[in-house]
Amino acid sequence: MIGATRQTVTGQVPQVSVIMANYNGASFIEASIQSALQQTIQNIEVIVADDASTDRSISIVKGMSDSRIRLLPAIQNGGPGAARNRAIKAARGKWLAIVDSDDLMHPHRLERLIGYAEKLGVDAVADDQICFSDETGAEEQSLFGMLLPDPIRSITPALMAQSSSQGPAVTSLGFMKPVLRCDSLQHQYRTDIRIGEDFDLYMRYLADDARAVLIDEPLYFYRRHTGSISHRWSTDHIKTMIRCNDDLLAADLDLDADAIQALHARTARLMRALRFEDLVHAIKTRNVSAAGQLLLKHPVLFANLTRAMKSRLNRSRTLSTEKPAPKKKHLLALPQGDIPEYTPVDPQKNREPWPLIQSLANTTIDPGGQITAIGPSGVYALGYILQRPDTIDIIPDGPWPDAIRRQMAVAGHHPPDDTPTKTEDTAEPLHV
Repeated sequence: MIGATRQTVTGQVPQVSVIMANYNGASFIEASIQSALQQTIQNIEVIVADDASTDRSISIVKGMSDSRIRLLPAIQNGGPGAARNRAIKAARGKWLAIVDSDDLMHPHRLERLIGYAEKLGVDAVADDQICFSDETGAEEQSLFGMLLPDPIRSITPALMAQSSSQGPAVTSLGFMKPVLRCDSLQHQYRTDIRIGEDFDLYMRYLADDARAVLIDEPLYFYRRHTGSISHRWSTDHIKTMIRCNDDLLAADLDLDADAIQALHARTARLMRALRFEDLVHAIKTRNVSAAGQLLLKHPVLFANLTRAMKSRLNRSRTLSTEKPAPKKKHLLALPQGDIPEYTPVDPQKNREPWPLIQSLANTTIDPGGQITAIGPSGVYALGYILQRPDTIDIIPDGPWPDAIRRQMAVAGHHPPDDTPTKTEDTAEPLHV
């Protein structure tokens, strides 16, 4: 076990230590910390390992008045691996939750993932993710959907490596943010690299026979923005990942033939990416000779270049698309009929949740508007709405408000006398 002694100053043992490395994340860190503090599991600590930020990050964290926040500043920038290692060493919880300082979590996330881990008897659980940006909202597909033919899938070293060797259609599991048992982690992040350190740690962790699963419930919100380096590779980044891949192959890890083959395939993919970056550099510097030689020697680069241009065009079209006007009011409840500004959520019947989840994530409410969430399903669905108004009414089990009853009556529908009751909304909200 790498973490610190679990007993806290007050004598209470945190159930979860949320590990959050940060470097110049002032724009998003407060929202990220709040999403941790608002978890249904309240017995947590949020350890912010700052990596010598030069912006307002530290003052923002210090200004948040919650005793569960622990700030670990650094004098010198050491990279994300070093920052996470400091946080893990200071952790006192039974569980570790890796969270980036620009991302968000569904309020039920930690409770759900730990529940899965305890029920399945595994060491770590990772969830599917919702990719979003403040400009374009949630993307059309979840991050790991292509890797989830079933609701739950075991993560092996082979699957980890395969996910990072199959091209742009499949997202590497190096992006996952697992919740894991603190005493199952025997490795540290590499501190000599600043990209790909997650993939390297997970490969070593899984090679130690750690039991991990991926679930199809998207409870983590992965934010794309211009300051993030995780989705923008440079030539130096790719060379670093190739070197790390070679190190994994050379290390004395307990890997089967499929994992080794997948790591070699990952090296081949990274080499192709390196050649493409060389082509882009040649085009940008107007080195026609170098670009021509690369295209003649590697004709597949034509297809890669075309795909990149189409992707850039699609992004520009998405950015230029006018967003729908914010709603004034919104209701989240079990299906009762069509009324204005109403999203029916029913975990018992909806077996294909992604379109609804994407719709909820893209719902915008006027800051002066109102959301009403009724019953466990409505409250659970509320966790997917990223832009919330100042007024949120949560009605866990009681009767529907009179104003909503009148609205439904105008539409020709009549809610039950006591809706929702425990008999009507008893299913665990695995999906909404």
